[in-house]
Amino acid sequence: MPLTEYQAALARLLAVNRTTDSHFAGGAALHFEPNSLRYSNDLDYFHDSVERVATAFDADEQLMTREQYEVAIEIKQPGYIRARVNKGGGATRVEWAHDSAWRFLPPVYGAEIGYRLQTVDLAVNKVLALAGRDEARDFLDVLTINQRILELGGEM
Repeated sequence: MPLTEYQAALARLLAVNRTTDSHFAGGAALHFEPNSLRYSNDLDYFHDSVERVATAFDADEQLMTREQYEVAIEIKQPGYIRARVNKGGGATRVEWAHDSAWRFLPPVYGAEIGYRLQTVDLAVNKVLALAGRDEARDFLDVLTINQRILELGGEM
């Protein structure tokens, strides 16, 4: 994506709560470099268990509230929470979701965003998302993955 200034500030704030079982993921993590081709509408955080979703959200909500962010919960169910987060005219959606604890590589740490899925695992997740839904952004992401990260097709 690159992140918007607002998303980058929020991701930096939430980085302090990221761990190997609560990590940055999704399209924003795939495209967070400044030279990326697409912006994302949200920040996604994946967790190794349903219980971890709840504890991570609680910690993040307390941190955001302390820093004067408004957190409006849109969906809250076991294993998935989506909220609209606002401050000073900026806004984005943030999602906390349960995802498989199985992955090819362990999450990696970066000072700007905390722990995030490795690029290969982000790519695999995006291909799986494309297979399960019909979103234009998934097609763009898979094209980017094929060109810049991991060639997906066999040679002819």
